Amino acid sequence: MANEVKNCCLYFASNRLNRVITKLAEETFKPLGLSPTYAYLLMELKDHPGISSKALAEELFIAQSTLTRLVDKMMYHGYVERTITGRNSIISLTKEGEDIQEQIVKHWRKLHHSYSKIISYEKGEEMVKEINGIAEALENGANNKKVLTEKDK
Repeated sequence: MANEVKNCCLYFASNRLNRVITKLAEETFKPLGLSPTYAYLLMELKDHPGISSKALAEELFIAQSTLTRLVDKMMYHGYVERTITGRNSIISLTKEGEDIQEQIVKHWRKLHHSYSKIISYEKGEEMVKEINGIAEALENGANNKKVLTEKDK
């Protein structure tokens, strides 16, 4: 039964892929002194200057509480600043956050090249589209379907 689950379960297969790609990404970004998550956050801020924390959390597919921890750490390192306006928290890059952008892009390209040499550029792009499509379908399905409880069965 375990082999059957291992060979056909999206949960286990996606976790395996996540562990492998995370290790590769962390090794790629290590010389920069940033995790891939922090680097991506800084790129999002470059693309969306003065974005609200709520909108940024949605862009990153994370909870606002998680975003707060990420932003706090990036503020500590001098890459971002937070401005409170009424009930909104606006996140922006500092000069240091702007200055590191070129290096961040360089490391993303290096990561992309690293896994593309192994699986091919075309396969990588196909997989990204497929994975995003699956995630969207599962999110939409989870939001539109009633989850059965023991009482409902």
